[in-house]
Amino acid sequence: MTRVLENLPHSAVYKLPKSAIWIDVKILEFSSDVLKTFRYFRQIYPQQTEAGGQLFGSLLGDTVKVTIATYPHPTDTRSRTSFERTQIVEQVEINEAFKSGKHYFGDWHTHPQARPLPSVIDKNNAKHLFQKSKTELTDFLMVIVGTTLTTDNLYVAIVNSRRIRKLRKHCNVKL
Repeated sequence: MTRVLENLPHSAVYKLPKSAIWIDVKILEFSSDVLKTFRYFRQIYPQQTEAGGQLFGSLLGDTVKVTIATYPHPTDTRSRTSFERTQIVEQVEINEAFKSGKHYFGDWHTHPQARPLPSVIDKNNAKHLFQKSKTELTDFLMVIVGTTLTTDNLYVAIVNSRRIRKLRKHCNVKL
């Protein structure tokens, strides 16, 4: 990463609804490394294409701690307003993370908007992903990263095959 990433917070914290993601989990926390990845790939220039990856981490007591946000892969399909991951690469990342004791929690991608909202395609893809996955989780995460420098630029939601619920952040931090 060659862009300056000064003054990053240690984490961003969100409250989870009852029984979201896993039984008795109440808090979602993104590590500073994940926030660095989000910040690095923001679409702040017109020539930048959408970017995205997967979210991995651990269940620690009542907290989902997301510690890894993977990068786009050269074989992904990217344009200014769309992003499609290479499924084979995704599965390899999931298998490798699992071997190292990390859980797959969902996906992230960017939008060229200050306050991003999911498109109909984003919503359908997220629900379909949950439906076809072999998971014991009750929900996956969907994160869309906007262009601004605060966590206001993050659209964070939990998704299952029936619904998408946007999460409210517990506190605002500067990316």
